[in-house]
Amino acid sequence: MNNQQCERVSQHNYRCDTMPRSWGAGAWCGNGLLGAMVYGANGGMRFEIGRTDIMDRSYGELTGQGNFKNNDCPWYRLPIGALELQPFGAQSNNEAPNGTLENDIWNAEIRGTLGDESALQFRVVTHTTHEAILIEWETDAQHIEYSTEYSMGFRPDFSAPLSFRYGVAVDQHTLNPPPIFHADGSRFFCTQQTLNDQNYVTAYEIIELAPHRFRLILTVQRGETEAAARCNASQILDDVSSRDWDEMLEEHHAWWRNFWDQSHIALANDESSTRLEAFWYQQNYKFACATRADRPMYDLLGPWTYNTVWSACWWNLNTQLLYLPLYTANRNECFAHSQDSSVSGTIPKMRISIFV
Repeated sequence: MNNQQCERVSQHNYRCDTMPRSWGAGAWCGNGLLGAMVYGANGGMRFEIGRTDIMDRSYGELTGQGNFKNNDCPWYRLPIGALELQPFGAQSNNEAPNGTLENDIWNAEIRGTLGDESALQFRVVTHTTHEAILIEWETDAQHIEYSTEYSMGFRPDFSAPLSFRYGVAVDQHTLNPPPIFHADGSRFFCTQQTLNDQNYVTAYEIIELAPHRFRLILTVQRGETEAAARCNASQILDDVSSRDWDEMLEEHHAWWRNFWDQSHIALANDESSTRLEAFWYQQNYKFACATRADRPMYDLLGPWTYNTVWSACWWNLNTQLLYLPLYTANRNECFAHSQDSSVSGTIPKMRISIFV
């Protein structure tokens, strides 16, 4: 059954023979907390990073936006930023590079190529149990010159609720301070403070595995102080970098095999049914990337931030509809959230909103 299920799920992978150049057309991965959206940009690759519980909880209080009594949530999502991989010869523009992209939903991996003749290959994994995003890339031996010059770096986003960008008037004092950059050997830290004294740190380390082959480990961690957030991030990097890579991948794949074994569908062998079947599998994959039983609930963005006025969790039909497909997909455990932003905690708000 496992092999048959693998074949059925894998035939619905999201594949792009031409590198997509926008957030909406990219490939996605996540573990219910951390997530990455991958697409081509500026002649290279952009790995947009998100974490579901990175929010500015003071924003609603300072601006009067949002009120729990009206079933609105004043905790607006904060964008984090993106890793950018620009190979040798890439130009800074909005053009996507030559390349391909595939979202392997059975293994929960993103794989792609860059450049003519697939000179550079990469893959992305948001590990299912560790709070880390893993990126590997390497250059074909026949194109070694392609990787002799490249840049892989983190570009932080403007740390303000995304609704601010859509004309919500706020005073200057409500803006978060600029990020603080810090390097410690091969590790890089970008610390962001918020007005409610909640710090979050994006930290990553690049490891050279062999000539022209690299692995990047990234995490995003919170803390009451800058030092605490950096300490939390360092502990994640220490833990993940010390583990056996193959064992970590096997742990990751085992979780997803168990996930896919819980339910499946098989529709008629015609074009419209195949497209509907693909949509079902891809949406189940997206939901498992967006939330888990022990992770924050699924808001309108999941762990993937985007420039939209809806960058918050709304206690109304928006949330209810997200969870409706779970009943027929044998995914009831996704309702068993235990965190403050859980579905169980929203039931009273949902009940009220039904009659609004």
